[in-house]
Amino acid sequence: MTDGRRLIPQPGERWLLRDGGRCYAVPASLGRRLRDGEDVPGLDDVLEEGSGPAAGRTLWLGLPLLPAGVVVRMAHAMSHGTSWPALGAAASVGCAAYAAAWNTAGVTGFAWPIMIVSLLAAGLIHELGHAAALSYGGVEPGAIGVGALFVFPVLFCDVTAVALLPKPDRVRVDVAGLAWHLAAGGVMALAGACLDAVSLTMASWGVLAAIVWSLMPFLRTDGYWLLCDLLGLSALETPAPPNASRRLRTALIAWRLGSLLFLGVIAMALIGRARWLMAVSEAWRVELRVGVLVAAGVLAGMVTLNLVKRGAALMKSLWSDSNICSCIVHTMYL
Repeated sequence: MTDGRRLIPQPGERWLLRDGGRCYAVPASLGRRLRDGEDVPGLDDVLEEGSGPAAGRTLWLGLPLLPAGVVVRMAHAMSHGTSWPALGAAASVGCAAYAAAWNTAGVTGFAWPIMIVSLLAAGLIHELGHAAALSYGGVEPGAIGVGALFVFPVLFCDVTAVALLPKPDRVRVDVAGLAWHLAAGGVMALAGACLDAVSLTMASWGVLAAIVWSLMPFLRTDGYWLLCDLLGLSALETPAPPNASRRLRTALIAWRLGSLLFLGVIAMALIGRARWLMAVSEAWRVELRVGVLVAAGVLAGMVTLNLVKRGAALMKSLWSDSNICSCIVHTMYL
């Protein structure tokens, strides 16, 4: 593929074609022609009129660690662990283990390497849960790696193929990582209590914090995509469809208000960190202080621009949805 397009073959009758920030579901026959380098006249028209865009899930920055071929084999071997009964069992085991270890945390033997390795292992289990759920649905995951979500470092699994799945299977992909992550954290909490290992105990609380963070729907984490799939939308930032129900519009308005509040909290936290950095850097050498402050200023400028753009888009959509909701309510009571 050329001109920025990437073909993603799948086992079924539809393949995926990523074109910049958009992702299209195309017939497998068309995908094979493109894979073989065959010229397809009017491809742009076929994409716009035939297959239509499918929801793509991308990161601002991503560095693969496990190649797609390895992830596909692992996901296939573990796919039965993402049936709904299995996911319910995993979540139940995690909750029970946390409850059992709640007042018996380890207090000795803290070691940073053990805690970091445990957190990374639990994160890998989370991403493998997403990959296995994709395999259970009959499509193939991509690579697992590290990336940046907004300004936060994250592990990720390429789940672009989720666009080919029906709603129940998409929801399964959304929650599978969380269920497996919860089970892993619970096992760590119980092991930390039984072995009196504070490193595992702290790692288990880090896992719990990561799960709570993932459930927040204001960044493109699992909670965001779960809400998208439950509402039947490809993105929450865009204005509500013209035929959207009042319930859907109300849900989107609530999400936009929550997102604006979340952006405000992020902005205040960044301002606090900037003040802290200015105070701490006063004791540094001039060269080091200038270099760090310039780098921090560039990053702060990028983050600020992102915050302003996202805030403006949210305000615009909120204004549009609020006006439409007001018209609907007014019409109902005429």
